[in-house]
Amino acid sequence: MRHPFVTALGSLAVLALAACATGPGDDATSGPSPTAVVPTAGSPPTTAPAETPSAVRVGSLSIEYAMGTGPDTRVWELGPDGPVMLSLPAIGTFFGFDPDRRRILLATQEGAWGGGGPHGSGPDDLAVGDLAVLDIDGGTTEVLLTDDVVEALWAPDHRSVAYILATPETYELRWRAADGADRLLARDVTATWSISPAGDRVAFTRESGLSVTAEPGLFVVTVADAAETRLSDVDRSPYGSVADTPVWSPDGDWVALWYSNAGDDPAAPPDMRISLARADGSGARDLRLESTAGTEWWATMPPNAFLWSPDGGSILAAVVVEPTEEAPVGLVSWDIDTAAATLGSARAHADIDAIIGWDVPGQSVWVRPRGGGAPVSVDV
Repeated sequence: MRHPFVTALGSLAVLALAACATGPGDDATSGPSPTAVVPTAGSPPTTAPAETPSAVRVGSLSIEYAMGTGPDTRVWELGPDGPVMLSLPAIGTFFGFDPDRRRILLATQEGAWGGGGPHGSGPDDLAVGDLAVLDIDGGTTEVLLTDDVVEALWAPDHRSVAYILATPETYELRWRAADGADRLLARDVTATWSISPAGDRVAFTRESGLSVTAEPGLFVVTVADAAETRLSDVDRSPYGSVADTPVWSPDGDWVALWYSNAGDDPAAPPDMRISLARADGSGARDLRLESTAGTEWWATMPPNAFLWSPDGGSILAAVVVEPTEEAPVGLVSWDIDTAAATLGSARAHADIDAIIGWDVPGQSVWVRPRGGGAPVSVDV
C-alpha cells in the first residue's frame, strides 16, 4: 500500500493547510522590505506586524503527527488570537480547514498513525479512507463518504469539496457541491492537484510511474463542464513528494509545478526544476534563476512547495540543502517575473523547521520553529 500525501522530516511529519478568510485585507500589499537574515541555527523568528485595517490575519491549522506505535497528535489553530492548542477527537488524515465556520475536512478511519489504520485501494493500492467534516464548535462529525477517498480539498468557499476516489480501474477526480450533488471531473489522476483561487478549475497531473495509461502531463479541468486542457508534458515520475502540488498564481492565470528532469542515466542525481504554465494551455516553460537571485545555497535551491504573494510579485518557500533532520531549513523569498519566467532577488528570513501558511498574506507567515514548540509568525 502506498500513501500519497505523507512525507517525514526527521521524526515528525507535518500536514498543514492554510485557508484564507474573505475580508478587506485579502489584497493587502506587502510592507517595507525587511533586512535579509541568513538562516542560522541561532536566527530567532520574528513576530507578526501589528494589525491594521489592511492587514487581516487569516485562519489555518497546524497538525503534527509524531511517528511511533500510537497516535500523538498536536493541533494548533492559528489566527487572530495566535496559536491555540485544540483538544479534538482522533483525526485519521487532515485535508483542510474552514476558518469561518471552524470546520475540519478529514478522514476519521484512515491515517498514517491515527484513526483505524490505513488500507489500500485502486490500481496502485493507494491509502484510502472515509471523508468527513468535523464541526469544532458543535463537536459533531458528518461523514460524507464512507470509504475509498484518497485525498480531498475544500473549494475556496469552503462549501463544495473536491476529492480523489479510488475505483478498481482508476483514480477519479470528483466534485461534491454543498447540496450533495456529486460529479466526475476527470479520470486517471494522481494525488498531485490543487484548486484555482476562484474555485472554477482544478489542476492535476498524470504520471508515467503509476498503473494508469493516460498521457502524462499537467492538466486543468473546469468545474462547470469537466473540460480538460493539457498545460504541459511535465512528467513528475519517478521523483516527488507530498509538497509537490500545482501552485496557482493569485490571479489564476498561471500554474507552477516542481518536477525532475531525470535524464537517461538512472544513477545521475535528478535535475530539479519548476515548470510555469499558462492556465489556458497557451504555453509552458521552466523557471530559471537570474543572477540577481544570489549564490548562497538557500538562494539557488528549487522551492518544491511555495506560497505566492497576493500581488503576484514574489514567492515564499522553505528550502533545505539536504533531507536530514540536522540540515538547515531556510525561509526564503524570491521575486518572480511570470512573463520572463525568472526568479530573482532571493531573501532569507529565518531558519525554521517547516512552513505552515500565511498569517497576514504578503506580510507574515506561520512556521514551525526549529526545535519544536508552538508555531510562530515570521515577517517576510
